[in-house]
Amino acid sequence: MYRYVETAKLEGKTTRTGGITRRSLKALKHLPKVGKLRYVRGYIYTGRYGVQHIGVLVRGEKGSVRFGGFSWGYQGEGSRGLAELFKALNLPGLALRVFTLTEWPGFSRSDVGEHWRVTFNDDGTYTVFAKNSLAKAA
Repeated sequence: MYRYVETAKLEGKTTRTGGITRRSLKALKHLPKVGKLRYVRGYIYTGRYGVQHIGVLVRGEKGSVRFGGFSWGYQGEGSRGLAELFKALNLPGLALRVFTLTEWPGFSRSDVGEHWRVTFNDDGTYTVFAKNSLAKAA
């Protein structure tokens, strides 16, 4: 199973990196390797030393790609990068607008867990889950 996580060599060691939108945009080239898409989800997790990080995971039938440089809930480079990911996944405008909202009510980096998910159905449609009610209504 294919698995890609953003990494870099620092002082001779390979370490995971995240939070750099330009690096995540370059990693879009790995998307075809995951095969038929199952879902894409945005989540916040607690990393080493208790620091919260934002992750976006694309899961397909052959593997996954995890991005650390995309975000949502604010107007900035990370949200624009997420929009580029959605374009690469051929997601229609609704999902694109929902998850790149410049104001995400109640958004907090300390709110660990899944914030949103787009599940790709076998019939070519998709199902959207969002943690906040504004996105659910959109």
